[in-house]
Amino acid sequence: MHRSVCAIILLLCCQPILCQTNPEAPRASAKRPAASDAVKKDPVFDPFVPRQAAEKLLALDNVQIKSIGLSRLASLIWKYDEDYARSLFEKALAVSHPENNKSDGRLKLIYRNVISVIAMRDSQWAKRLIDASAIFDEKGQSSANLNTALSLIDSSPGQAVEFAKRALRDQVNPGFLNFLLTLRRTDHGRADLMFLQVVAFLGQQSPPDVRGLHSLGVYLFTAPELVDSDRYQVTLVDDMLVPNINVQRPGVGAALVRAYLSTAGSLLLRAATDPEQKKYTYTLGRLLLPKAQAAAPDLVPQIEAAMAAVSSNVPPSLVNETAFKYIDMKPRTPEESLANAERKTDDIEREMAFLDVVVSAWWRSDFKTARKAASMIRDIDARQALNQLIDFADAATLLKSDPSSVAAVEKVAYKLSPGFERALLLLAIAQTRVKSGDVAQAEEAIDASLKAASAIDDLRRPALGLIATGQLAQLRSSRTPTATTSTIKDLNSFEKAEYGNIGWDKEVQLGALKSSFPLKFSGLDLNLDTALRAILLSDLEIGFARAQEIKNEWLRSRALVEFVGAYLEKMEKDAEKQQHLAP
Repeated sequence: MHRSVCAIILLLCCQPILCQTNPEAPRASAKRPAASDAVKKDPVFDPFVPRQAAEKLLALDNVQIKSIGLSRLASLIWKYDEDYARSLFEKALAVSHPENNKSDGRLKLIYRNVISVIAMRDSQWAKRLIDASAIFDEKGQSSANLNTALSLIDSSPGQAVEFAKRALRDQVNPGFLNFLLTLRRTDHGRADLMFLQVVAFLGQQSPPDVRGLHSLGVYLFTAPELVDSDRYQVTLVDDMLVPNINVQRPGVGAALVRAYLSTAGSLLLRAATDPEQKKYTYTLGRLLLPKAQAAAPDLVPQIEAAMAAVSSNVPPSLVNETAFKYIDMKPRTPEESLANAERKTDDIEREMAFLDVVVSAWWRSDFKTARKAASMIRDIDARQALNQLIDFADAATLLKSDPSSVAAVEKVAYKLSPGFERALLLLAIAQTRVKSGDVAQAEEAIDASLKAASAIDDLRRPALGLIATGQLAQLRSSRTPTATTSTIKDLNSFEKAEYGNIGWDKEVQLGALKSSFPLKFSGLDLNLDTALRAILLSDLEIGFARAQEIKNEWLRSRALVEFVGAYLEKMEKDAEKQQHLAP
């Protein structure tokens, strides 16, 4: 029987019977139930399904997409067929090996990404690969370990820390701060211990790295207006842009602060003799001195000594307290910000100042101030765009905090102009309706979102269409096949688009100031893989063909892997159902 026909029969069939494939084709050692285990109704895995997808992935032109697709597929089927999964990982490594083209610097990054996926299944293999990569990428070993550590934070924080420790070589990788801040969101204890280890590492470094220690201080301190977030900013000090570490973050323990200040005291003294670090030594000392006076007075003499040692060798402007005016500046109240903007005599400067007030208020969810500032902007297009963004953000914030307000939020959505914000808010509403069991109203919101999205003229239109179709599929809507056909057609109209880098934000520009407003915070699941999985799971009969209809290689690769994921999900559910029905 022809393979494609065989696959269809297999997917339609709920009985644990494998479809006969080409007898000459080698079969991998899949996990099959023994006859004595038939009562347990274990899932029956047919290796032909992932082989179909792997064959199509190997035919892709883009090396990065091919290697990532093979890696994702290997990880997905690991527990069902480890031998074949390892062979797929080997192929992904071979495709992206840096020795294939030494002039293509991208291959090193792609190769590291494959190793990161391998680490989720076999950390020892990943470590061996990273160590072996020193032959062609010695400098990149730290990045490879840290990249792998980042990829493991959600699934295995313990192993993530292991790889992070391996990244501590020669100097602290600039990406360490991102790793620590990300790890803290899911495992605060491990993040704090890792922070202490990095601080200790910096304290032993030669030559001392003042700028690295300053950046690491962001883990403990930030700018006053960002104290309630993980965000941080760089602020002008004299002629330098440096991380703003003015105020302590909430929840930071005294032991962490003391360890950091203690290391800083000795490190700054050692750095004082380095001509290239004198300005940074004085700056960091000036920022840490009040912290030491408050938290560890015994460490003040060291910091003062380091500052005194370099003060005569730095520009006089840096020693002047006015150099730190932006660091020391207290956040203006909303009233002060509005009044300051109104005082601007130049029209463009005034418009920019009001836009800046809108942005600051947006991040604080202070929509009253944001609306007032937007109303003072004379540029009609910018004012309308800002009002739409503010209405969206206000409604989305309310919906996320109080799902019972969905009816009120829906009224706001229909008042928005057709386009990105309206389509996005309606999908968030539909998602909320589904959770409360209002299927009919959820479908109405999805339909309205698709209509609103038709006004968008960039690749966010088909992306939102894909997410909307995924929601329809989860509802088992009869409109799913039609919506899928329409969505794939729209996706194919942007064949060369980078769907993996969609910007879910909107920009408003006035004069030289361009401000970006991220719209992800609505609580809506914007993962295209989730949407693809739901669509394919709704009709596995033609899922494989559907995946191949997508012209964009990145999306086709994701769809092929999600097809296998949908098959495995159905296989597990069918096994659970049979086990439940078994006497």
